[in-house]
Amino acid sequence: MRLLIGAALACSIGTAHSQSLSGIRVGDDSVVVTGRIGFAPTTMERSGPFTIAKWVLGDRNTLHVAARSSDGKIVYIECDWGGDAAYSDFPGFHFGKTTLRDIHAKLGGAEDEWYTQQRDGSILLKTSYEVDTADRVIVAFGTKIPSSTVRTRTHLKSSEVESIAVLNAIILAEPEYLLDIWGPRARPAHKIAVDLLQPKQQERRPEVGGGGTRAPLVGSAPGKADEVELTDHGGTFLVPVHVNGKLILDFVLDSGASEVQIPDDVFRTLYRTGTVSKADFLGTETYILADGSKVPSDRFMLHTLEVGNHTVNNVTATVGSVNSTLLLGQSFLSKLGSWTLDNERHILVLSDKSATK
Repeated sequence: MRLLIGAALACSIGTAHSQSLSGIRVGDDSVVVTGRIGFAPTTMERSGPFTIAKWVLGDRNTLHVAARSSDGKIVYIECDWGGDAAYSDFPGFHFGKTTLRDIHAKLGGAEDEWYTQQRDGSILLKTSYEVDTADRVIVAFGTKIPSSTVRTRTHLKSSEVESIAVLNAIILAEPEYLLDIWGPRARPAHKIAVDLLQPKQQERRPEVGGGGTRAPLVGSAPGKADEVELTDHGGTFLVPVHVNGKLILDFVLDSGASEVQIPDDVFRTLYRTGTVSKADFLGTETYILADGSKVPSDRFMLHTLEVGNHTVNNVTATVGSVNSTLLLGQSFLSKLGSWTLDNERHILVLSDKSATK
């Protein structure tokens, strides 16, 4: 099937869900947003019975939050890519990198997508799904075809659109609000399961005592090997890591890194969402890079890192530059009994220290 840009544009597009964007959830009270972001909104305006606030974040991404003026409840959250940081709140999905083809491979196809022509001449495709949870929430992915492509190529096949359009926006919304602003085209054709995007949460034993200490994960007996599926992102294999029991981020496994590394823009997100706090700072240390140069870096403590069924406590980490990579280094790996890579199956195999005794 051929697509005529400017006349009709239709292709398969996959979608998923997340329970929050930048730590904000649909249904939250709007008074909590500024506290979680860490600073006041850049702009705020009234639109009918709703209040709409906009934040320009440190990574240049923008966050739009709409709330009912009557009760302050959040009905719409949108995160738009600013052109810098590629990470998103959805593990395995990267702004400016994840294509429609990637989305199809991860989540399968979708229907009833639609598009709008932007002021700069680019084309933004959208699709929406209802998240299959008790609280009705619609999630939408926006993928963009750049204006330069639109100007030079008037006809595109569906397969070409899949490889050109990249992730540009993620939206969570109350169904009634989205239908009001987008009309019937926003009505989801299907529901999606919660575990299509976020890795399934492992069953946990009940907490014991009143101290709030979390019990070990069920599913991997002490000393038993644990297999974790890796995500192939352009030839680099990523490991999903649950950070401090709050956010799941994709790390590059790097045995040559002495410590876990968190890029500065990601660290700011962790800080403003309360995943790390001032009490976790360990000071500044100077590191020598491969070219011999010396770079000072802030260090902090991550209380827990979970990979598969393995939880490692009190992992030191450094803050890297904005353009650096999430690295899973020796401050995590050295606390395991052993770890190996199965390159054929794209599997990381972990074991506890007791397995090596």
